[in-house]
Amino acid sequence: MKRFKSLISALLVGAVVFSSTGCSNDFTGNGIAETINNSVTMPEQYSIVYEVESADDAIFTVEKVKDSDGNIYYKSENEELLFLKDGTNYVQYEKNEAGAFVAADRSVTYNADYVASATDGFMEYAEKSKEKFMPGIKNDGEQEKLGRTCLVYSVSVGTANTAVTYTFSVDKETGICLAWEEAKKVAGNDMEADDDTFTCTEFITEDVPSLKSFIGK
Repeated sequence: MKRFKSLISALLVGAVVFSSTGCSNDFTGNGIAETINNSVTMPEQYSIVYEVESADDAIFTVEKVKDSDGNIYYKSENEELLFLKDGTNYVQYEKNEAGAFVAADRSVTYNADYVASATDGFMEYAEKSKEKFMPGIKNDGEQEKLGRTCLVYSVSVGTANTAVTYTFSVDKETGICLAWEEAKKVAGNDMEADDDTFTCTEFITEDVPSLKSFIGK
């Protein structure tokens, strides 16, 4: 099965190279603003949750929260972390066997770059749409999702017979990707997605509760 998937991937790569040869990076003909998808602006405070379905049909959530004090909570399929501000740096908290957050080492603090790196699994989804801002992209209009106005895009790479079509929704205000779907066709046959697909199930940017309340739970 893995060899079969590798063969499919190779076919698609070849199709992508062929279809993109000679294309420029001018998107104005598609009626798409140059800034769309190129940048993501995270709100001052937020609570954003994604429901993710992997290529192996596993379903899990990825969540990141930042409160008004700059404290950060992150949860993925494999880990759960809490970073509380200590001056300009952060103290890292992890869950113990009892499920309570405890400081990993109170004598050690971490800078913002470390926290960003430790939680970059979230940005993989928030910035996903940036990967497909390419020639051939189409603006499919707007839609409301979680009370947010989103721009919907689609782009196909490959040929009419062997191609992958990506459809995704981007928050109009922040550029954050709120949904991602993938449809794949090989030799005219529909195939399962090779990558994660996901949808945002929570997007809050006001009155986020203090993350200090996590301590002691």
